[in-house]
Amino acid sequence: MKSIMLANGLTKRNADCLAKVGVPVNKKAVAQALKNGTLFVNCIPRHYGPQTHLEICEWAGVDPASLAPDAA
Repeated sequence: MKSIMLANGLTKRNADCLAKVGVPVNKKAVAQALKNGTLFVNCIPRHYGPQTHLEICEWAGVDPASLAPDAA
C-alpha cells in the first residue's frame, strides 16, 4: 500500500494522527508537542505507534533520543 504524501512532506496518515491529538501540522508546533510530552508513543493507541512517532520526529527535526524516556 502506497502512502499518500501531502505537500508539507507528511503522509496523510501522520497528518491525521496529529489532527486527532489536536496538534497543528506545523514543524515548530509538532517539535514543541514532542518536547513537552503532548505527543508520545501510543498517545492515540490505534494510530500513533513507534513507527509513526519516529516518522514524525524525523519530519519535525527532533531526535527521539533527546525526548524524555516516558515520551519516547
